[in-house]
Amino acid sequence: MRCSVHNRVLEVRDPDDGRLLWRGTFEGGAVRDAVPLPGTEDCIVVLETDVPGALSDGNVMRVRPNGTIVWRPLPVPGVGAYFRLEIRYGYLMAWSWTGYMVRLNPKRGSIVEKTFVK
Repeated sequence: MRCSVHNRVLEVRDPDDGRLLWRGTFEGGAVRDAVPLPGTEDCIVVLETDVPGALSDGNVMRVRPNGTIVWRPLPVPGVGAYFRLEIRYGYLMAWSWTGYMVRLNPKRGSIVEKTFVK
């Protein structure tokens, strides 16, 4: 699966022929970033938090190719909302506006490790 963000909307495409499989947003929130989750057909999505009415926490989710949400991590006190995602050395990493870099469990969305990097 290929996932990308165009005009704050998630687009999921077939990796073989580029056919659009799903396009949309979540709970009316604009999509900031999306990365494919290796070894699956899913992607990890970050919703905007700097637009009126946006979520302040819990703005990361794992999404199936049809737009179904697999998980959303519970907000962690002090960590806050995320603004960036990356697969780094095989790990799912996220960066928060409050200065934390966290490693997320890709199956459950829970924080495995957090480091203050600001």
